[in-house]
Amino acid sequence: IISCLCAAMLSSHSECRICVFREDGIISGYRHPRSSALDCILSSFQMNNETINIWTHFLPTWYFLWRFCVLCSTLNFLTDSYTWPLLVYMMLICVYPFTSSCAHTFSTMSAESRHICYFFDYGALSLYSLGCAISYGYYVMPECWVNTWLHQHFVPIAIGNTVFCTSLSCYSRFLELQCPKRSKALRTIAFVVPFIFDTVPLIYRVSHVKGDRKVKVFPNFSNTKKRIPVIPVHHSFVERNISCRAPCQSSAGGGTDFTGYTRSYWQSKEFCIFPQLHGTKVF
Repeated sequence: IISCLCAAMLSSHSECRICVFREDGIISGYRHPRSSALDCILSSFQMNNETINIWTHFLPTWYFLWRFCVLCSTLNFLTDSYTWPLLVYMMLICVYPFTSSCAHTFSTMSAESRHICYFFDYGALSLYSLGCAISYGYYVMPECWVNTWLHQHFVPIAIGNTVFCTSLSCYSRFLELQCPKRSKALRTIAFVVPFIFDTVPLIYRVSHVKGDRKVKVFPNFSNTKKRIPVIPVHHSFVERNISCRAPCQSSAGGGTDFTGYTRSYWQSKEFCIFPQLHGTKVF
């Protein structure tokens, strides 16, 4: 069904299949739009305007997997219900960067595959936001909000946000060629909504509450019992909503297509998950 929708979307103009691979302000560094799977893999070891995107997602995946394995050896995820939100969060922060890395790697096999790859990318990013919401809802919720309507429905609303935002961001790709401004606006909304919702308990607790709950520190991760976690940068907000093109990139005439691709640097904010992971482990 997705393939048919993509084909119908691209069938009106012959140039669309080429335009769908173009990025504003990027002149060169594009891979062949009909690459094979092997060509896509080999291209990740060559310098192009997706190389940084691929590796800044692929390498952190293995770090998060390693931390997940360490947690599995030190915590009892099967019987200790307190660790279950952490288990979900760790699983999703391993899935998201790997899925995104694959999406960037294989997005040039065809115009249809490009859209399908980014559909998976958006879905994985929304799942990461859901993991944030689950960990915040269980570990960061202010004491005065516990057992309130918001606390009891925080995770179900986050699941609804995941479905809604994934659908909206995928739909925005169908408007990308005909209505680019509307497409960008819808995609921005799709990632601003979970950012605002997920971080409300954290922002409220940091700004209004001090030391209102006892802190449980997971072993082998922190010797300092912090009552307020490090304020994390919500990666979906950083990557999707601040991924604007730098003025120098547009005026450099292609000179920054490989190393100055602005979204590549914002996507390297994968490392913003590190302080977030630390804050979650403290709680």
